[in-house]
Amino acid sequence: MERDEFVARLYAMEERLYRIAKSIVFNESDCGDVLGETVLKAWAKRHTLRDEALFERWLMRILVNECRNLRRVKPVLPIDDMEDFPDETPDYDVDLWAQLKKLPENYRLPLLLHYMDGYSLKDVAVILNLPLTSVKWRMVKGRERLKKELGEDFI
Repeated sequence: MERDEFVARLYAMEERLYRIAKSIVFNESDCGDVLGETVLKAWAKRHTLRDEALFERWLMRILVNECRNLRRVKPVLPIDDMEDFPDETPDYDVDLWAQLKKLPENYRLPLLLHYMDGYSLKDVAVILNLPLTSVKWRMVKGRERLKKELGEDFI
């Protein structure tokens, strides 16, 4: 993959990458660090991508791994200290986001990747390095928790 194509595809994913990074690391500066590391690692390893059609899924998996690597090194902020959803996305639902912030990451990430970013369940499984059945189970449990907090009519 050539530089111009890499950059164009990266910019097309910019908002999704930011949203997922922010949902894992919570902190703005850590989010920037993770995004930078993701881009550097992806550029350095671009030759390992066998099918360029899977670029988005491949890049998202690198991002999730980098977020998890950062958390192993740095302590995680308490969920109460998590900043609000980015202002660049004014069409989000405040109540829904507040409840999503409260979900454990293992429920929150599959829901965000599937419903907000449009990844198929199979792609979510690959990105999170989980069996498809685990992704489905986590989504069911995550939706159940959201329904409990937000009410049946909301979801």
